Amino acid sequence: MWDRDEFRIVFGTSEIEYNPDKESVNREKHGYSLEGAAQILSRIALPIPQPKFLFNDREVSGERRYECMTEIDGKIVFFVLTMRDGEKIRIISFRDASKEEREIYRSL
Repeated sequence: MWDRDEFRIVFGTSEIEYNPDKESVNREKHGYSLEGAAQILSRIALPIPQPKFLFNDREVSGERRYECMTEIDGKIVFFVLTMRDGEKIRIISFRDASKEEREIYRSL
């Protein structure tokens, strides 16, 4: 049986969501739309060459969160997501990767 805290994408039925109120805050604070992270997650399913995609999970306030890094348009980006009921992927934040995060990404 699948653990509800495990990250998974179920092709054909998964939904990707984010808080619309946080959309403008994230765009203002980090310069990225949460919709951009949704597009990256959608792209993973395509059978074409993709930039590497790294993720790490951790527990935050009793919730499993997944920290992800990939490259878009020559920039390394970092975003955080969690799983919700009904196979929904909830995007929490999306921003440029920090210098330390970029070094980790490039070293792998």
